[in-house]
Amino acid sequence: MNQLEKALEARNTEVPESPADLQWINLPHGGSQAGFYVGRLVDAFNQEGVREKVIGGIHKGLAEVKTHSLDFLLRTRYAKTPDTKQVVAAVIDDLVSTGLFQRSTMSDPETGKAVDSLALT
Repeated sequence: MNQLEKALEARNTEVPESPADLQWINLPHGGSQAGFYVGRLVDAFNQEGVREKVIGGIHKGLAEVKTHSLDFLLRTRYAKTPDTKQVVAAVIDDLVSTGLFQRSTMSDPETGKAVDSLALT
């Protein structure tokens, strides 16, 4: 690599950086290199037969997370640290920025209360 860098430097050129993959969603609290491709989450919604999920992020262990929530799904499928909240603002923002999801509200199937949710577009 040093030889390549020296050759590029001699030509006054930098090593190009790879652009971020917009389909990859990083889980900042999920452990080393934890994340998922957004298409997998779309598949998970479709497999469950839902178009919308309660966000349900809480700062508690996995045992206390609602099993119908997005936080539970991310913790159990994609995170290496399932006892840590995974649905943080950056994750929701990244999902919405793909154009495949939108923020929404829905009635929690367990409590009946209006809660924040994430819906397929």
